[in-house]
Amino acid sequence: MRKRPKNKVSPSISCGYCRYSTHMQDDGNSIEAQQKAIEAYAAVNGLTIAAWYIDRARSGTTDKREEFQRMIDDSSKEIFSNVIFHKLDRFARNQLDFLLYRQRLMENGVRLLSVTEKIDDTSMGQLIAGIMSSVGQYHSANLNGEVLKGLKVNAEHCKSTGGLPCLGYDCDPVTKKYVINPSEAEIVRIIFEKYDEGTGYSKLLNFLNSLGYKTKRGNFFGKNSLYSILCNEKYTGKLIYNKRQEKDAARRRNPQLKPREEWIIVPDGVPAIIEQELFDRVQARMEDNAEKAGRFKSKHQYLLSGLVHCGECERAYNGNKRSDGRHGVEYSSYECSGRKQHNGCVNGCIERKRLENFVISELYDKVLSAVSVQEITDSLNSYNQKISNRAGREIEIAEREFADIERKISRVVKLAMETDVPVDTFKSDLHNLRERKTYLESMVGALKQKNFAALIPTEVTADLLRRSREILASDDLIECRNLVVSLVECIVVYKDRVDIVFKISVPGDGGNLEAIRADSLRRVG
Repeated sequence: MRKRPKNKVSPSISCGYCRYSTHMQDDGNSIEAQQKAIEAYAAVNGLTIAAWYIDRARSGTTDKREEFQRMIDDSSKEIFSNVIFHKLDRFARNQLDFLLYRQRLMENGVRLLSVTEKIDDTSMGQLIAGIMSSVGQYHSANLNGEVLKGLKVNAEHCKSTGGLPCLGYDCDPVTKKYVINPSEAEIVRIIFEKYDEGTGYSKLLNFLNSLGYKTKRGNFFGKNSLYSILCNEKYTGKLIYNKRQEKDAARRRNPQLKPREEWIIVPDGVPAIIEQELFDRVQARMEDNAEKAGRFKSKHQYLLSGLVHCGECERAYNGNKRSDGRHGVEYSSYECSGRKQHNGCVNGCIERKRLENFVISELYDKVLSAVSVQEITDSLNSYNQKISNRAGREIEIAEREFADIERKISRVVKLAMETDVPVDTFKSDLHNLRERKTYLESMVGALKQKNFAALIPTEVTADLLRRSREILASDDLIECRNLVVSLVECIVVYKDRVDIVFKISVPGDGGNLEAIRADSLRRVG
């Protein structure tokens, strides 16, 4: 028998550990039932429960349990001498976890005590405990397999397999099938249509977030949430299951996709929100943009391309690259196209890095600073109010048209009833009127659900500015350029100064800043 390390705590002082999984709540293993069993066991054996560690809705197949880990840490603090649990599978269903944590507890002089199983420090007791943990692991794996089979059957019958539906859908509580959420579906259509029209990620995110649109979880849209929507085939009516790998041997989620031939794909398994043709165009554009991004990153970058203009001849400043033949040093600059074409302009070049750093510095100081938060918040709220007023007018127009359509439908039905003209004669007209009526109902409902006039808190603006500063500080040149383009109207270079005109009003200058003497930005030599 292995001798346990000494523990200064009385051998009777114990802690109780309880755990249940969400699908196990009604099988007699509730927290209350486990506690009663542990208390009775302690009373019979003369033990005192000094602490409780309870994990609610946590699987025993993983050791990522907050209370379990706290108990393991406390075992080294000489708080208790025993850990009592109802059954060994409450402690762990993974055999490796059981062996590792039993060893940890033994090293801290703490015994494992099971209410329903005989566990002691003898070789036979350890063997029995090992066998029981293996049985628990097998039961868990078998249960997971059965659950997986049930989920596949649900998917094949077009039922939800649990979890939060993606944006645009809800789960019918009776049929368990996916149904369209009209207001969310409109957001999905906007995302696909605007991206198909050429709107980039940054502009699309700014558009969605400025209007108060939210993800299914109620958060602002980000790059990842936008990407997941644009890649989701479910919006074309396909229900896809068995798409991703199951958890690995260590019970960690595996983000890798399975081969497509292993997917369960049910055409028309869910109501479609967008057409297949639109989805295909978006996928082609995403692939094309990814290729362009690769080429864009591999070439020399000009952050301010298209934004810099000459204040003397009003022509564009373009990126220019030349090398010093004697020393092999390359120089990058912005050069007036008028001067390059010898049209008489004498405005000089400006070193690329100096001008770009200066513009970024001005963005930090004038637009993205703490003092800009309130003014930008007021500008956004003013814009939201305009959108709200426009939405109100659209609702008013739509409701008038809706009433007119109802009158037309009534007249057609009345005419059919009062004459011998068959209803089928008006079938096409009635179909078109009812389709338009359904569209107007959906549009008005979506507009009414959106509170465009809701004030944007300064905290939201502050968070957006913080994220913008993080983009400017990052190495992601594409995102950085998109941000600069969204904030800067133009940069005008004169012989004696550089002006930056921002797209939004900033404190103190009304957006037009006499920034710095141009010659201080020019490269000498």
